[in-house]
Amino acid sequence: MTTLPLPGIVRRARPAPPGRTESPAAPAELAQRGWTSLLALAVTALLVFQGLSGLWIYLAPFSLFSQMQVLAHALVGLAVIIPYGVYQARHFLAWYRQTFTAVMMLGYLLAGMIVICIASGLVLTWQAALGPKISPLWDTVHLVSGIVALVLVLVHLGLALARRRLVIGRTPQFARAVRRFATGSVGVVAGGIFLAWLAAFVAPRRPAEFPIPEGYTLPAYMQKYDEYRGSPFAPSYARTASGNLVDPSVLGNSKSCGSAGCHEQIYAEWEPSAHRFSAMNPSFQAIQKNFAADREPAETRYCAGCHDPISLFAGAKDIHNLSLSAPGMQEGCSCVVCHSIDKVDQRGNADYVLVPPRKYLWESTEGWTKAVSDFLIRAYPRQHLADYDRPLMRTPEFCGACHKQFIPEALNRFGMVPGQNQYDEWRSSHWNVDNPDENLSCIDCHMRLVHNSTDPGRGEAGAIRRSASDGAHRHHGTVATNFFMPMVLKLPHWEKQVALTEEWIRGQTVIPEIDHLWPRGPVASIEILAPDEAAPGEELRLRVLVENRKAGHKLTTGPLDFMRVWVHLRVTDARGRVLA
Repeated sequence: MTTLPLPGIVRRARPAPPGRTESPAAPAELAQRGWTSLLALAVTALLVFQGLSGLWIYLAPFSLFSQMQVLAHALVGLAVIIPYGVYQARHFLAWYRQTFTAVMMLGYLLAGMIVICIASGLVLTWQAALGPKISPLWDTVHLVSGIVALVLVLVHLGLALARRRLVIGRTPQFARAVRRFATGSVGVVAGGIFLAWLAAFVAPRRPAEFPIPEGYTLPAYMQKYDEYRGSPFAPSYARTASGNLVDPSVLGNSKSCGSAGCHEQIYAEWEPSAHRFSAMNPSFQAIQKNFAADREPAETRYCAGCHDPISLFAGAKDIHNLSLSAPGMQEGCSCVVCHSIDKVDQRGNADYVLVPPRKYLWESTEGWTKAVSDFLIRAYPRQHLADYDRPLMRTPEFCGACHKQFIPEALNRFGMVPGQNQYDEWRSSHWNVDNPDENLSCIDCHMRLVHNSTDPGRGEAGAIRRSASDGAHRHHGTVATNFFMPMVLKLPHWEKQVALTEEWIRGQTVIPEIDHLWPRGPVASIEILAPDEAAPGEELRLRVLVENRKAGHKLTTGPLDFMRVWVHLRVTDARGRVLA
């Protein structure tokens, strides 16, 4: 069989190594050996499977089958390294002395791509198994090299067959070897795909949402109002996109976020926060109990949209549940609850729409299954980011969904009564300006940047006073909120939370990113207008001026019936003795 050389390349066989005088085998003989090799068949089939599964992972939507493809891709990738190395060494030693052709050139290029793909795959597997996240650069290298390798495998095989088509046609054994190679490769690839499908089919499934059960209470009085009619969560405006209830295990288990080698810092900050204790707060529990006794349990949903969303969406605020709580209540506004809010309205009273996340295989479990789930999240993070990284969370409107409250007519039976309203207070303040570079909102003060962060989500491109490489995350303790309750409940890290809040109030906190906009000193200044001296028995009139210097809302703020502010005054005589 005549082989056409590449342009500019002289056809000549390479000399035998020193000490060897045997002639190399004929190309047709070598080719037939290759097509009959079980090792070649296995390696080729596994490489094709890797290419196809990689394309599926990259192009197909998130599903259990896609997750099984990720696991299969990782396991097969590790398993094929040694067989491929052995095969490639044998293949090279068999062919390197032959005349250099286009097929050989493609073979060398293919080998290089596979080596790059294997190396990048090993790095990504290591990062997904032990690191906080995979590298976007290595991910891109792996994707590109994998696609190129898949194309080169198919082209290399196609050209090799085309070059030997006459020999194959004249040699029945050669033809049978090619057919066995083709059917065997297809069988291995199809078998791998079937096993991944079977694993996805038998994998445990737990629906995130469920319909409203029979007998669930919908307060009759609420049905008179269009905004509440038919809502299983009225008189709260909070709702799910589907209108269904949500399994509390889907919205709870925040500790899994802080135990996966990912968000430990943020989880530790959240643990003593007001968001965390919003439902376990003894004051809230007492008010809820009295409210349920005075009215009916279903009306406690009004409070739950902000204070106890896990129980609200689980359908626990009902007469059939005496505790009015669901598992996960102790987490209050959990990680998943806040990060699953998809839409908000400035009306307040928890006017938001929640979309439960699509959970990964074995997410929120423990032991080796948790390790598998964590690996999937890091190796295949697309859905995780889509579910939890919502730009809406960075806006003051997001906070305003709960930090704006009123009592509706449907609840008090006579008319709307304003309640706490930090959102509108901020909106009318001098901190809310049109210039983005000078505008300060909720997160700038209460969620300061934590620099030198180890969180995989550190850095933020496109945000004011942020960059993708700033190495910082937002503090999730919502500092400068209620720090009495963490101290009473002895929540984890409460001492640090109290210290941060006290420093903030005294003006000892410097927030570098807004230091040029924020005045130095305490949050509020106090000036006492009084005479320096007074005669015994003389009546004194004092004027105390308290100026809100730094808070973006009123000082003080909160529920109208709870707000208290006082001044500790000490009167001394000329000798320094305390008189009052």
